[in-house]
Amino acid sequence: QIIGLDAIKNQVRGLRRTIEVERLRGLAPGESVRPLHFALTGNPGCGKTYAARLLLPLMYKIGAATTESIVEVGRDDLVDARSEERTIEKTMKVLERAKGGVLFIDEIYTLLPSHGRQGSQDHGPAALKVLSEALPQGDPLIILAGYSLDLQKVVSSDIGFKGRFLLRMELPDPTPFELARMVASKLGRKGFVLGE
Repeated sequence: QIIGLDAIKNQVRGLRRTIEVERLRGLAPGESVRPLHFALTGNPGCGKTYAARLLLPLMYKIGAATTESIVEVGRDDLVDARSEERTIEKTMKVLERAKGGVLFIDEIYTLLPSHGRQGSQDHGPAALKVLSEALPQGDPLIILAGYSLDLQKVVSSDIGFKGRFLLRMELPDPTPFELARMVASKLGRKGFVLGE
C-alpha cells in the first residue's frame, strides 16, 4: 500500500481514464494519441525512484507500457566519455533494452552541456538527442526524475523534449503523520507491534 502521494494517485486515475477513452476510440494497448512520458519531481529523499517502481505495474495494467520491465539509468549508463559515437551507441542500446517497458532516467539534466563539464569533452548532449528522437514513438515509456527547476530546463528546452512530458508529478515531502505510518508499516512487516 502506498502511504501519502494522494496527488500522484489522482493523476494516475486520470491517466487511466484517458487510456480507457482511447480504447473506446479503438486504439490498442501501447497506442496512444500522444506518448505518456512523464516527470517525477521532488526534494531529495521524497521517494522519486520508489514511486517510479510502484507506478510501473500500474502503467502496465492501464496499458501505458506493454511489459512490466523497468530499466533504471543515470548519466554514466548513457554517456561514453571517449566519444560522441560511443555515447550514441550506448544510449541506443539502453533504449532497446527498455523497449515495451519503462526507461527511468534519474537526473537527466546532468546530460545538459552547462552542467559543469567542458563542451568538447561532454557527450551528454548526444545522448539527449538520441533520447529526444525516441520520444515521439512512446516506446519505451520514459519517466524522468529529479529536482523541479533542473528538470524544467530539460523539458522546456529546444532539444526535442518540449511538449513531450505533459504529465508532471510533484512528490511532496511526507507529512509527520505519513512518516509515522511508514515506520509503523515497515516495523509491522518485520513482526514488531507498536504500542499506544
